[in-house]
Amino acid sequence: MSEPAEGLISSDDHPLGYVATKLPPSANEGAGYQPGKFDPKAHEAKTARTLAFVLVWMLAGSFVLHELLIVLMTFHNKTEAIPTLEHTFNQWLPVLAGLVGTAVGFYLKERK
Repeated sequence: MSEPAEGLISSDDHPLGYVATKLPPSANEGAGYQPGKFDPKAHEAKTARTLAFVLVWMLAGSFVLHELLIVLMTFHNKTEAIPTLEHTFNQWLPVLAGLVGTAVGFYLKERK
């Protein structure tokens, strides 16, 4: 871990690795408490990764749920409900697939 900036104390308990301390008024007039270092690029990359993985899991989960419901409805002779479920899935799938494609593309761009 790098050396903390002036006014910050290194801490293993803090998620950013630093704990803000009050700077003396003479060192930085009116600054008050200084937050830990924030890296917008790293935060954006982490958000892109999280969003991509969540959307991929949503796509996979919706497919598994759809197939499970089709099997259950067929098993319980509720075949009249299957076309409604198919219609809903056919509307939901392109929207979710577009979101997944965009999020994964953005995540892969950020990895470079």
